[in-house]
Amino acid sequence: MQYTVDKIKQGILYSIPCEFAETLKHIDFDDLREVRFRAGQKMILYYGTKTLPLGKVVSQQKISEIFQSFCKSSVYAYLNEIKNGFLTLSGGHRIGICGECTVKSGEITNIYNISGLNIRIAREYIGCARKLIPYINDNGILKNTIIIAPPACGKTTMLRDITRILSQTMKVTVIDERDEICSVCDGVPQFDIGPQTDVYSKAPKELGITMALRSLSPDVIITDEVGTNEDISAILKVLGAGCGIVTSIHGYSADSIKESKGKLLSLFDVAIELKKENGAPKIS
Repeated sequence: MQYTVDKIKQGILYSIPCEFAETLKHIDFDDLREVRFRAGQKMILYYGTKTLPLGKVVSQQKISEIFQSFCKSSVYAYLNEIKNGFLTLSGGHRIGICGECTVKSGEITNIYNISGLNIRIAREYIGCARKLIPYINDNGILKNTIIIAPPACGKTTMLRDITRILSQTMKVTVIDERDEICSVCDGVPQFDIGPQTDVYSKAPKELGITMALRSLSPDVIITDEVGTNEDISAILKVLGAGCGIVTSIHGYSADSIKESKGKLLSLFDVAIELKKENGAPKIS
């Protein structure tokens, strides 16, 4: 299914308090990338090549109300996501969270006194990964592939379309830890992810990969944003089982992450870099 602009707009407006929904329902969502709320500042809309301040100055109390609305007034139920700095809405839209952090044993356990929120709009671009497929699927031979890009350059969007395309001819399992690639809602993916795709939603990568290899016999596993030692362990499980993997990592280039993540990079046959040019992602 095509995740239309109207559906994106409806999903965002449904999730926030009425006074902000009233303001946003009149704006252009066609190329909208982010909606930012910062305490003591106006709401700012980020498009591909421009920014647009909008409405009145937003107080910290109002930001807290928006945050409560995203949590459906049950912050505790979302604590596992909150401590990682984000929430995910139906539709795959991610809400970045800024505020005061509670830290125990060197780990963030909560964020409170919320001072900023960033709604990152998830979109579906059917066919955007078509140019990449010959590098990933070389005449039926799957190449283990990692996509490298800075934030907001389209890594997840590209993985979503790769999933859809590979699923035409292969069994694909998506380990969707942040529920962004497939955006499963009530058991149903909200994006077109192809006919042979299975999804473990909100599963930690290592656990999801273990379950997939035990029970789903995938040809390829797709997941997002690797980088930790646990992720390396999970990828080694995939490769040891004779399964292919396609994933992504934050970085500006293969060279920029080679020094710190050289072991991780060595596990892949193909590295694809995404860059941003004139506000739009560019493959290099």
